[in-house]
Amino acid sequence: MSNGCNRLVGGTDGFAPSMTSGASVCKLGAGGVLTDSNDDRLTWLWAHFYADGEGVLTASSTPDATRELVAFERICAIGKYMGLRFTPWDGVTGPAHRQQLTSASFAADMATFSYLNPNYLFCSCTNLASISGPGNLLDVRPMRYMFSSCAFAMIDFWGFDSSTPADLFYTFSGCSKLTTIFADASWRFLRAGSRGLSASTRAPRRSWAATAPCGPEQDGIHVLPHRYGEHAGIYHSELADAGSMMI
Repeated sequence: MSNGCNRLVGGTDGFAPSMTSGASVCKLGAGGVLTDSNDDRLTWLWAHFYADGEGVLTASSTPDATRELVAFERICAIGKYMGLRFTPWDGVTGPAHRQQLTSASFAADMATFSYLNPNYLFCSCTNLASISGPGNLLDVRPMRYMFSSCAFAMIDFWGFDSSTPADLFYTFSGCSKLTTIFADASWRFLRAGSRGLSASTRAPRRSWAATAPCGPEQDGIHVLPHRYGEHAGIYHSELADAGSMMI
């Protein structure tokens, strides 16, 4: 019924239909694609894709007038997107193709959102080599495939609220260049109920951030100084033959 409707979200929970969804999703409320105009709970952010290869996620619909804009898209902040083709870097060919995205940033005003579902946001952006501003995200929920197959070697979650994500399924899958994930001492992805991070089988080594006391290596956790002068726990794990890693 909704095959190809990659941007369609609705209901009270940001429900997004899959290609196999049938007539049962044509309803109001949770799990439906219809939105009640008198009870619209959907919130929206904006993605601006510039000619220099950067994608900027922001609460503002106004792009930077000093930069050449290639494409833009309104994205539902709570949308439970089921795959690709809802971002401005999802063009089939040309300058808006996802392979043209080389850097991405989350603007400071992203902290105004109290609920975020960034599933598939940068999935298959294989030239995305730099991410900045994750610390501006609050109350992030599922992160399924969010960075899958990206090209960055390091990502810094300093200041990121890690108390809310409950689904990290394949968040970093296929990130064959990823070596280090920085985080501060409040990192809480180890809490009960969180689904694990799946790591690429192509990568020989990873460093996973985790909650740990600041001190010598203990129980497989080696504490490294954070690049801002603080300390973070880092998991070191050989993953050449492993399909996934649960943390």
